[in-house]
Amino acid sequence: KEDLYDYALTRSRVELFRKYDVIDPDVVEGWSTWNTLIGDPATDIWLSVPRELDVTYVDALPAAATALPVTVMADGVPVAGAHVAAVQGETWRALGITDAAGEVVLPLDGCTAGNLRLTVIGHGLIPHQGYALVSNQDDWVAVESFVVDGDGACEAAEEVAIDLVLRNLGQNPAGTVGVTVTSASEWLEVLDAEAQVGSIAAGATAGTSSPIRVAVAADAPAGAACSLQATIQ
Repeated sequence: KEDLYDYALTRSRVELFRKYDVIDPDVVEGWSTWNTLIGDPATDIWLSVPRELDVTYVDALPAAATALPVTVMADGVPVAGAHVAAVQGETWRALGITDAAGEVVLPLDGCTAGNLRLTVIGHGLIPHQGYALVSNQDDWVAVESFVVDGDGACEAAEEVAIDLVLRNLGQNPAGTVGVTVTSASEWLEVLDAEAQVGSIAAGATAGTSSPIRVAVAADAPAGAACSLQATIQ
């Protein structure tokens, strides 16, 4: 690895000579000596051809939305450890790091109407920059809250029922609304995945007509972080 860094440093000096030696040789000397001595610990050096990212997220969402899920892939493979930032203006930002599935959920507390700039960076990755518009949406239903039956906690080898409450964040009434839940964890198995909600007026909430039933694996470790994904139709 040290040889690769030495090669990268030497190659960068060669490129400086190629670009600036004739028109401005002082630039070559300055960046090759002064900056090399001081250094910049935040600089990420590519050791191979950087990978292009495929970043998935919604490009428009209501101002009342509370979270922005982001999925980061490269060459069809999830990218773990990518740094994801959503920035609005000069004062608001949300930061996160992708998990093993290449996913991260950014909280949107304090975000207001307007453009939201999204940036994804990581070692050996071509940075991604995109935008999402935060504004009134005609149709948008999201999970507002949930309640786990019994003691409110999930334990190993337990089957639990989960009641969901959905909110219509859109400007239009939502017709017949249903929800399907899938497991994003190896420790959870969804037994009853679908539930109906019915119609929801703009700005109103409604609960599922029947609970989502989930089984926790017998060997699930205590305190393990598990997640479920709800798809609203």
